[in-house]
Amino acid sequence: MQNNYQTLYMKNSIIPFSIVSFFLFGCLCSCHSENEKVNDHKSIILTEDMTAIVESDRPQKTIILPGELKAWEWVDMYAKVKGFVKQVYVDRGSIVKKGQLLAILEAPELTAELSKREADVLEYKAKYKASKATYFRLVQTSKTQGAISENELDVAYSKMLSDSSIVSSVQGSLNSVREMINYLKITAPFDGAVTERNIHPGALVGVEDKVPMFKMGSTDKLRLTVAIPEVYSSEIETKCNIKFSVAAFPEQQFTACMARNSIAIQQDIRSLITELDVENTNHLLSPGMYVELSLPIRRKTATLFVPLHAIVHSTERTFIIKVENHKAKWIDVKQGNMIDDKVEIFSSDVHAGDVIISKASEEIRDGSKL
Repeated sequence: MQNNYQTLYMKNSIIPFSIVSFFLFGCLCSCHSENEKVNDHKSIILTEDMTAIVESDRPQKTIILPGELKAWEWVDMYAKVKGFVKQVYVDRGSIVKKGQLLAILEAPELTAELSKREADVLEYKAKYKASKATYFRLVQTSKTQGAISENELDVAYSKMLSDSSIVSSVQGSLNSVREMINYLKITAPFDGAVTERNIHPGALVGVEDKVPMFKMGSTDKLRLTVAIPEVYSSEIETKCNIKFSVAAFPEQQFTACMARNSIAIQQDIRSLITELDVENTNHLLSPGMYVELSLPIRRKTATLFVPLHAIVHSTERTFIIKVENHKAKWIDVKQGNMIDDKVEIFSSDVHAGDVIISKASEEIRDGSKL
């Protein structure tokens, strides 16, 4: 009897306890939900150091780019005809003038061919002279009626024309051989320096050679080649007095002038290949030197700038937080150049003079009261 009473008492006690627990849990959830609602609408108090003004500016920036010095003119010199090297007059490092003799080749077969062509010219000139004289004598004789037939006169005229054309042909062949003979003299194509010599007397050279006889470069003026990234290709501030340095003279600054570019962006490196002219009359600089170029850049028109920490980078977007009607408004932007502690931005929803959060974060939600 007593056991039954205890069991009944325990069953009756469990039911009220469950009801009380459920009631307390509901109250806690309700309170938590109310707190979240309160927090969602809680205003953020802004101080002066938490905001910034969007600025419109056109600042100058200097970027450092690698480059390479090249000879103003450069050539690999090969033999135009096959022959043996007879004499070499220059060596590596020789300073030469345009037209200066560098080497002489000899080709016995060309000499023999020249003699033959000269003899042919003399022979056919004599034949032409004879046929021409014969024709004009016949012309004089034909003035006496019946002395010379018209057919005989025509034959003489044709013979004279034929001999004349043969003379022109053999004279052309002679000129061609003489031109080939001139190719045996290797001369400098421009003022410059011999940077490499690969021949010696007695060597056989020809047009099929893969190694040049000489390499030459013009060093009074140099080309500085640099690849300007696409993003900066339209922002070059100046064309002349662009400074650069080389490792050989670390304490000295040199200058160059922007001269020409490839116009098209090179696809593999997304850069504009540009050449600058460098005066080098003192010959301090050499082709092949590595260069560090200090290139001033500036936008063609003014753009918008904000503090570095005003930009928020999330996994989905890049934005700033604009203060508008006492509320936070997320504005998507595209980031441009960074100059000192400011960043260039692009957005149609942002204008100069707008107030933004200077140290923005995702914790300041879009639409929050400020």
